Amino acid sequence: MKEEARFRFLDGLRGLALVLMVLNHTARWWLDASMGWGRYYVIYATVTLAAPLFLFLVGFSLAIAAARATEHDLDWRGAARRSTGRGLRIVAAGLLLNAIVFPEHPIWTGGVLQTIGLSIVVAGLVAPIARHPAARVALVAVAAVSYATFAQSFTALGAWSAQHPRLARIVFADFPPWPWIGLPLLGLVMGAWWMEARRRDTHAAFTGLAVAGVAAAAVFVLLRWGAPAPRLGFMHDYILNRHWTPGGVTILWILAMLAVLVAAAHHLMEVRKIALDGLVVLGRTAMSMYFVHHLIVLTLVNQWLGVRFDHWVLYGAANIALLVLLVWLGRGWLAAKAAARHPGFSARWA
Repeated sequence: MKEEARFRFLDGLRGLALVLMVLNHTARWWLDASMGWGRYYVIYATVTLAAPLFLFLVGFSLAIAAARATEHDLDWRGAARRSTGRGLRIVAAGLLLNAIVFPEHPIWTGGVLQTIGLSIVVAGLVAPIARHPAARVALVAVAAVSYATFAQSFTALGAWSAQHPRLARIVFADFPPWPWIGLPLLGLVMGAWWMEARRRDTHAAFTGLAVAGVAAAAVFVLLRWGAPAPRLGFMHDYILNRHWTPGGVTILWILAMLAVLVAAAHHLMEVRKIALDGLVVLGRTAMSMYFVHHLIVLTLVNQWLGVRFDHWVLYGAANIALLVLLVWLGRGWLAAKAAARHPGFSARWA
């Protein structure tokens, strides 16, 4: 997406997803186990939103790119090739992250970056058809079937994974493509819908999205209200190979929050023109800062320094300092990229 064509609220949402990812990892690797249920709920709340938001935005952004290509009568094949190349690079980045940060695990172990990369490939190929209403219905159906078949097969998948541990590390590790491919497809549908709706009334479209999200969140609260204590937590979801996939009621929470967050970000950043520059910087450098924060949070602070926090104020201050550092590093990264693209840069080093 060209610089002048970027929607700041999408960059802001990516930045928010990165912040949630950082908080999830610092809660896991910095907070002492003595912090008890507070630590548990921070981990659970952030895991339900961070990666799901990233995956949803994959589809949403590609739908916008496809709609613009159609508006300008551009060849969709070129866009599909670019998204395929980008997706495969992200898959490779996930493997590199395994080698650098998680050397105790096989390099081929699945992860969220691999699923994001594969989602970009798939969503990029089907994005051009998402502008057709019938195709959008079909994509929603595919997403629903993907999740339903996973839920139906959960017990069998556990047995299969025990019998095939190496394959299970590839295909059913952290945020496996099945069933998580459904979220990019839903993002694709939502993005295509919005690109059409904004020609008529953007405000009405996002207001409706916010209302639907709040209503879904209210239904989630009612459903959880009668659940056994603790009402929120991993025990209500699917755990396969020690990795989390949301249960049916938690899916409602995720979809509700995605709707509310997208509508709120659009209102704040596109309508009210609130800059939120820090989130935008993190969103535009999400891949680089995703790598960097692992090196800081896990490799440096947890493994090399052995730091653990047993005080919420100190933990909060450390997270603020970390996020400020990531924004500063992100600004430097963007400046370096801009300088490298300058016509005089290549001449200077020729």
